[in-house]
Amino acid sequence: MGNSTTFDIELNTDGKTFICFEYSKNCVFSNRYLSSFTIRNRKFNCSEQYFMFAKAQRFKDGDAAKAILQESNPIKQKEIGRSIKNFNKPIWDRESYKFMKRAVQAKFSQNAELRPILLSTNDATLVGCASRDVIWGIGCEITNPTRLDKKSWKGQNRLGQALMEVRSLMCNRT
Repeated sequence: MGNSTTFDIELNTDGKTFICFEYSKNCVFSNRYLSSFTIRNRKFNCSEQYFMFAKAQRFKDGDAAKAILQESNPIKQKEIGRSIKNFNKPIWDRESYKFMKRAVQAKFSQNAELRPILLSTNDATLVGCASRDVIWGIGCEITNPTRLDKKSWKGQNRLGQALMEVRSLMCNRT
């Protein structure tokens, strides 16, 4: 996937349509893609910033929340998010999806140039390819042939699920 407006549409052996993406600042489906949006009167520069800010807020780490808002680099935002005080993994595992979905929905609904890109994926399965991410991605690289076989995924693809859920909501509103 070279830039934000193009992506490869692939068919698996069952004829199902897949769009695989990497976590890159150049990929519109990635949390690292810079695109401003506002949630609760606060402006964020990307989904990652909101997601890490929400994590800090959830666990009442005001210093981390402030640092995340002051940081413009999504990779550094995530680093700050990894050191949040009072973090409780079971709680975050249970609650994090709603924050991701909120970020994805704000990103694609508030940016007129991004909305048609998401909607153009139609009913394709959106697949986050990252070998080290078994929660938000599928646990394998974009070059791995198993990316087109859901049964072979090592990860949950929660980012892909959030994107598809938001896409469905947006389709129902047009």
